[in-house]
Parts: sequence; C-alpha cells; structure tokens
Amino acid sequence: MFSLMLLQSMKFPYVEIGRKLFAPMVPVELWTGNRWLWVEAYVDSGASTSIFHAELATLIQPALGRGRHITMALGDGQIVPVTIHPVKVRFAGRVFRAPIGFSKKLWVRFNLLGRAGFFDRFRIAFHEGTKTLEAAEITRVKTR
Repeated sequence: MFSLMLLQSMKFPYVEIGRKLFAPMVPVELWTGNRWLWVEAYVDSGASTSIFHAELATLIQPALGRGRHITMALGDGQIVPVTIHPVKVRFAGRVFRAPIGFSKKLWVRFNLLGRAGFFDRFRIAFHEGTKTLEAAEITRVKTR
C-alpha cells in the first residue's frame, strides 16, 4: 500500500500580463545539453500536454531525442501540429523529464505548461485571492 505525502512547497506570484490582468506564469528551466535555459510558462490545468514555442526547441536541440509528431486542439479550437519530446526540466527546485510539445503554430505569446509530467509530480493550487500559484511536490510513501 502507498500513501501520498507532500514535500517542499513553492509559491509563485502571478505575473501582470495586462492592465490589472494577472496570470499564473511560472519559471521553468530547460536543459540544453550544457546549461539551463530559463523560460516562463502559463500554467494551464485544462491543457493535457505542455506546448512551447518552436524557437525553444532549436535552442535545446542538442539535448532532444527523436520527437513524436501529433496534432492538438487548443482551447480556442485551433488545430496545431506539435512535436513532443521528453525534455529534462527544472521546476520548483526539482529536476525531471517531462513531455513537452513544440509548435511553430502556437499563436499565443506565452508557453503553455500542461498537466502531463507536472500535475502528477506536484499538487498545483491556484490562489486567486492572493494571485499566487503553489506547487507542492508529491511523493509516494510505502505503508504497511
């Protein structure tokens, strides 16, 4: 039997993206093969997979393996081609691999951080009143 235990928790203040318009943007670092590349991503609990701008894939190309080509529907109904790679990331003080899609057709101005690879490792809580996002690492502990 296993039980879940929450470990380290980090809070991220929302970022002002417009006049009095705040969004849950978080820092994510991508491994390039010899250094970490810092990017921001909008945490989207409605997105099954993370989708980042294709330009980032060219910057971390040495660290990428073969990708898997798929098409995905965005929240606005737009269908975009995406190449998904397992990417070494650093988020909330932890290093792990997460599936991240890259697309030249992502028209929103920010990267989208979806559930796969992140929401199974962290309990993500949106605190609209304080305009903060909390990410608490989840660990599974074997019980008797």
